[in-house]
Amino acid sequence: MLCKSAVSDDDFRNRAKALELLAGDERWTEHDDTIAARNPLLADINGAAAANQRGAIACQWFGTVESSDPLANAKTVVFRERAANYGPYLDPRDPVSDEHLATVAENANLDDEQLAEMVEQMNETLGWDIRKGWPGPTDNER
Repeated sequence: MLCKSAVSDDDFRNRAKALELLAGDERWTEHDDTIAARNPLLADINGAAAANQRGAIACQWFGTVESSDPLANAKTVVFRERAANYGPYLDPRDPVSDEHLATVAENANLDDEQLAEMVEQMNETLGWDIRKGWPGPTDNER
């Protein structure tokens, strides 16, 4: 029951407490095979009720657009509909299209190698391939 609460409770505080309890249980950490239990960003994303909120959380997690690093700047707009510093957010659990990533790269002046590096870094941070989307249950399955 604690495991289920950690990944699917509607109240973020309950999920956070369950994750805290599970993190202190060595048996749990040895057998942890869920992305959400290992990833506080995913817990934040899944705690949001709407796709736009989830996108805003993901963009904030990756920072602000005030960095001198073009990869860091590009990460902040991947989950924005227009791949710019404004406009509606995309659900970070949904797949990001190659076309959208190409727009991100163009807007940030990234070459193909930099774009691949950025995607790899974001995949590592999130725990899933942004081009494929989150492999966990959808809202209707939780």
